[in-house]
Amino acid sequence: MPVSPPSPESTASTLRGPLRLSPLIDTDLDAMAALLWDERVYQHIGGLPDSPALVALGLRRALAGPPDDHADQRWLNYAMRLAATGELIGRLEATVHDGIAEVAFLLGTAHWGRGHATEGLRWLHEEIARVSPGAHAGRPRCRRTRAAPAC
Repeated sequence: MPVSPPSPESTASTLRGPLRLSPLIDTDLDAMAALLWDERVYQHIGGLPDSPALVALGLRRALAGPPDDHADQRWLNYAMRLAATGELIGRLEATVHDGIAEVAFLLGTAHWGRGHATEGLRWLHEEIARVSPGAHAGRPRCRRTRAAPAC
């Protein structure tokens, strides 16, 4: 499935605390799929796909953007890396529609419990405000987290 490259203004990476955040691109997908292919990562989101190749296929579909019947949506997908080493640790995503943004993160299990999701989601909320002014991330079905304590 062909994947559109990100626009030039969106290819720059952003440093945020210990993280480097950048648009997810096709060359990241196989490594991302291998990193995330773990039962614990998919435990609460439908179960582990049968292979890393199926994870990569799902990522390619996400990069292709919303289907024609959801053309009013904007899909944002970002890679998370450790700033110090460049190691790929996970991804952030948002679906922006109808004035809201539904956000999510997936991290490789070795990076759980280190505050990376919290820091990444803080950045993602700022990024959504920048690219989709007026969209509100996390409401109305917000779960309280350290990143979004006031749901």
